[in-house]
Amino acid sequence: MPSDFKRIRYLRPKFSQKSYHILMKALQDSMAQEISDVAKFRIHVITHYYKYGLRPTLDAFKIEKSSLYN
Repeated sequence: MPSDFKRIRYLRPKFSQKSYHILMKALQDSMAQEISDVAKFRIHVITHYYKYGLRPTLDAFKIEKSSLYN
């Protein structure tokens, strides 16, 4: 049974292995950003929450439950 949708063929550019690695390194370097201190603190709080639970996290960091859920 044929489909009513057109098949789209995506053609990928052909790179040599060396060119591919250079391109991927450039993309990785361009996307690398420094994480701010606030973001690091938030990640620390969330990992503490997943490891120990709600009450110990609220007591350890002196934050409100609504702040944690946000």
